[in-house]
Amino acid sequence: MREGTPWRPPTDAQLTSALPTPVVPHGPDVWRNWRAHEEGLPTRGGYEAALYTDAHVVGGPDVGDLDPYELFNALGRPPFAGPGTVGIGVVARIYWHLPDEPSPDPNGPDRPTKSSADHWIGTTLDDQLACLLSLAMGARFRSGGQVRYFETSSGADPAGRPQFWDHTPPSMTSPRRGSVIPDIKGVEANLADSAPQLATFSTLTGPQATAVLRSARQYRQAIWIADDDCELAWLLMVSAVEAAAAQWHPKGNDPAMLLADQHPELAALFRKSGDDDLLAQAAKLVPLNRPTAATQSFLQTFATPPPSDARPAEWARFDFTQLKEGVSLIYKYRSKALHGGQPFPAPLLETPWQGDMAYPAEVPMGHWTQVGPHTTWMAKDLPMHFHTFASLTRRALLAWWAELARRA
Repeated sequence: MREGTPWRPPTDAQLTSALPTPVVPHGPDVWRNWRAHEEGLPTRGGYEAALYTDAHVVGGPDVGDLDPYELFNALGRPPFAGPGTVGIGVVARIYWHLPDEPSPDPNGPDRPTKSSADHWIGTTLDDQLACLLSLAMGARFRSGGQVRYFETSSGADPAGRPQFWDHTPPSMTSPRRGSVIPDIKGVEANLADSAPQLATFSTLTGPQATAVLRSARQYRQAIWIADDDCELAWLLMVSAVEAAAAQWHPKGNDPAMLLADQHPELAALFRKSGDDDLLAQAAKLVPLNRPTAATQSFLQTFATPPPSDARPAEWARFDFTQLKEGVSLIYKYRSKALHGGQPFPAPLLETPWQGDMAYPAEVPMGHWTQVGPHTTWMAKDLPMHFHTFASLTRRALLAWWAELARRA
C-alpha cells in the first residue's frame, strides 16, 4: 500500500477470490450444479429451457425453492388438446454455478488413460430436470432446449436474450386407439406437488444421484414412447428398475440363498444329495440370475399397491401377492425379446379395457388370448398391463429415492 493511501476493508468479491475454489464432486450435471450453488460458488449466468408435455400443468405460477433452479408454469398446453399433442408446460430457469473445468493437457501427466463414464446420463442438464420432473409428477416431460440466456458481464441485458438456435420441439405419436397408459395421458399435473421430492435430490451422493437420474430417464423414455412402441417401452421400464436395483443392492444376496430363491427345486435336489461342494459349485451359476433377483427384491421392497379407491373392480386388479411371479414373467419376456428377438405377448401391448369402470383394468381380460391358429397365451402368463407395471415402477422408484434422501 502506498504511503498516504487510506486503508479500506476488502470487498466480498476480493475475499471470495482469495479463497480456493471448492471442488465439486463427480455426479450428473444437474446435481453438480446444485452442489456448486450450495458450496457458495457464484452465479456465472444462466438460461431458460422449455419443457414440453402432454399433461395439463396446474399450480404455480412458479416453484422457486429449488435453487439454483426455478420452474414456471408456462400455461402452454390447454386441457382440451387432443391426444399426442404436446406443448410447453413448464419453463425451467437454470442458474449456472459450475466453474470452468479446462480439458487436461494431452501431453501432460493428468491426461486420461482410460474411458470414464461412471456418471454419464446421455442428455443435457435441462432435460435431466425434465426426467426428474417426469418421475416426480408421473407425467411426460421432455426439454426442447434453450430459449433464453443470461449473462453476468457488465452491460449485459438483465432480462436476458432470446436464443433458439439449439431448440428442437419434441413430438409424440398419437395413439391409434386408446392409450396404453391412460392414467398418464393428459393427466392434470400440479407443479407445486413435485417440489418436496425434487428438493431432496441435492442431498444424495454422486453415485446415488446418478442412479436415480438414470432410472428417471429410463422411466421418462418409456412413458414418452409407450403409445408409439409399447414393446420398446417395456424394455426401458424394466431397465429403469434394474438401474435402481443395481445401486440399491449391488452384490445381491448370498449365492446359495439366491439359488434357493430362483431355483428351489434344484437347490432342494442338491441339499438332498448332502453334497455341500456340489451345492457351492451350482451356486456359482446364480450371478447369471442376479439381475432378475435384484429386480424382484427391489420391487417387493418398495412397490406398494395404489390406493384402493383409485383401482378398477376387484376382478380386474393385479394381485400384488403375486408380484414376484409377475415380475419374473415380465423379465422372461424382456430377455427373450432382447436376446432371441421374440416379441412381447400381444395382450401386454394393448390398450387396457375400461368399460364403465372408473379406472382401466390392470390385467388383460379373459382366460386366454389367441392370435391366429397357432399362438395362444393363457391368463396366468399375462401378469399385468404396461400401465400397471409403469405405475408400480414409479411408486417403487419414488420410495427408494425418498429412502436415500432420509439416509443422507
